[in-house]
Amino acid sequence: MASCVVNINGKSRTQPAAPLLVLDGCRRSLLPQQFAECVVGLSGRLDFATERLIATCLDPRDSVSQLDGRPAPTPPVELIPPPSPPN
Repeated sequence: MASCVVNINGKSRTQPAAPLLVLDGCRRSLLPQQFAECVVGLSGRLDFATERLIATCLDPRDSVSQLDGRPAPTPPVELIPPPSPPN
């Protein structure tokens, strides 16, 4: 988690955010390294405050993977429920 905070504070190209806000964002993320990459990557492409970038990268409804040029992951195939037992 420490490297997440250091990466966001050191590599972000926007105005520095409050240290506790960055720490909280890294703490709330399930994957802190990928979260830091998201914030730093978006900071190079968007002119948003770091606080907004943190909120964007934490929001599961947003698809930010398409902003870095990589293809978006394909959605999982729907599973077919098992047949019901015979009566």
